[in-house]
Amino acid sequence: MRNDQNHSILKFIICFLLLWFFIIEIASAKEADTLKITKNLNFSGYVQYGTVLATNPYLRQAYLSDDASIEFAALSFQMLKQTTGEKLWEQKFGFPQYGFGIYSARFFNKNQFGTPIAFYGVFKAPFKRWNKFSLNYEAGFGFTFNWEAFNPSENNYNISLGATESVFIAALKTTVYDGGND
Repeated sequence: MRNDQNHSILKFIICFLLLWFFIIEIASAKEADTLKITKNLNFSGYVQYGTVLATNPYLRQAYLSDDASIEFAALSFQMLKQTTGEKLWEQKFGFPQYGFGIYSARFFNKNQFGTPIAFYGVFKAPFKRWNKFSLNYEAGFGFTFNWEAFNPSENNYNISLGATESVFIAALKTTVYDGGND
């Protein structure tokens, strides 16, 4: 019960901080009348907190029989190149960004799943863009290692993953507000 309260408090604090930063950014933003794309490197990061979903009845019974969920926290950092429209494909995709990233997840019971790390390529482009606001899609593909694989004698709890390496696939929808000075 105490663990659930700590997770609820952590979720509330993260949501509050994200909302606070978003409000500060909007309050300090200046109006822009045109879209300005500069050729440079951009850095971005994500924080993630979640629960592993049991994808079939066997896994639900195996993992959730003791009412314990499999929770994790993760960080992802990316280095991206902003395109400027010099090439036709850059214009067709709405001045996308591309680059590479690193992802690291920490399961609260790391003995069962390990501490996976992924290196991946990433492509980000807008569905729709307005002055400083855009709705985007993002795709990433790479390799993950450092899993704690299934082993009948040493780690028989992780029945989901039988390898220490795997493929990393990410598909996201994002909303971006650029509050930077012009």
